[in-house]
Amino acid sequence: MKSKGKRIINNSIYNRTQILIQDPEFKKSIIKLKKGFTQLGCPIPKGGFKTEKEFEKWKDKYFKLRQDKTKHVEFYQGVFDEILKQNNLDLKNKTYRDFLISYLFFNKKEIESVRAYVKVTLNKKSKEEELYIRILPNTILDDIKKIWPIINKEKQIVFKSQRLKPKIWERRKMDIDIYNTWNKFKKIKLSERKKVYGPDARLEILVQRELGGKYGKLSFESIRQSVNRVKKHKKVTDKKS
Repeated sequence: MKSKGKRIINNSIYNRTQILIQDPEFKKSIIKLKKGFTQLGCPIPKGGFKTEKEFEKWKDKYFKLRQDKTKHVEFYQGVFDEILKQNNLDLKNKTYRDFLISYLFFNKKEIESVRAYVKVTLNKKSKEEELYIRILPNTILDDIKKIWPIINKEKQIVFKSQRLKPKIWERRKMDIDIYNTWNKFKKIKLSERKKVYGPDARLEILVQRELGGKYGKLSFESIRQSVNRVKKHKKVTDKKS
């Protein structure tokens, strides 16, 4: 699946299309094709379609009418192939075909070249979908900005199972401080802690004594919550991708 950003680029392909639309034989082919659609009962509006939605509606009508008239040209595909052949244009080059569609149905006389791709791929190792933006030689920042809505939409689909906007870790500094203090005392054997700090040498008590003045009143529950929050983040951070 690919999404594209386009803009006009004055290159050799563009120049060939400008020569093409001035060619008398090309003009005759377009007129003949338009007459064929009119005879079928689905004419192309003068000046072309204004939106993709209008074009899609026209195509629905075309296919319904064509069901009973199988002799009609296979949509515009076959005729376009002939036009490309007659003018020595590469049939495999999608840019030419896109231009013909744009010219015939939307009356656009200038070709729009693809400048950037948004591509969804499957990682062979992790088996997870990944999103890539592919830039081309003439890609500029505006091209990326133009397709950002598409990128954002694809991002929502590809990473739907992940939190796109991580929840802010409130009191992070305090949690880490409590965790480090907890861990410092935990490394000391309980028997040693009792000798140094007295008979009640529970970790919560020791954390309260050392950090109570710094963060106000710390309950056993809040201390354990802080420790667990840090442990949770450490596991996520340390997880191998």
